[in-house]
Amino acid sequence: MVGQEVNIDALLRRLRYEVIELPMLTSMIAEEPPDVRDLWHWQWDDLIGQLNSLCEQRRLQLMTAEQEQAFDDMLRQLEVVRPDIEALGVCVPEDASITYMAAEVKTGESVEA
Repeated sequence: MVGQEVNIDALLRRLRYEVIELPMLTSMIAEEPPDVRDLWHWQWDDLIGQLNSLCEQRRLQLMTAEQEQAFDDMLRQLEVVRPDIEALGVCVPEDASITYMAAEVKTGESVEA
């Protein structure tokens, strides 16, 4: 995020909370009318933007060791709840930053972009 300070801890807390709540949210949203589901899709887009921001912070090595661990844990959990995400009609984008970070976390090795 150019020209804007990123609060890594706050973003990690928010995203962790959202990822934990996804299975419950899936069952709730499935019963809602399309306009309510559309609102959630916009919120999801915002969350993905924040996830991209965290990926960039990680890539630039601006996270502490604890933040990196929390981020890695959150990426693993995001992968676990991917079926819930897809059931909501959205997906974790396969853009370079998320793919790069997820691959690095899974293998424990640096991945060339």
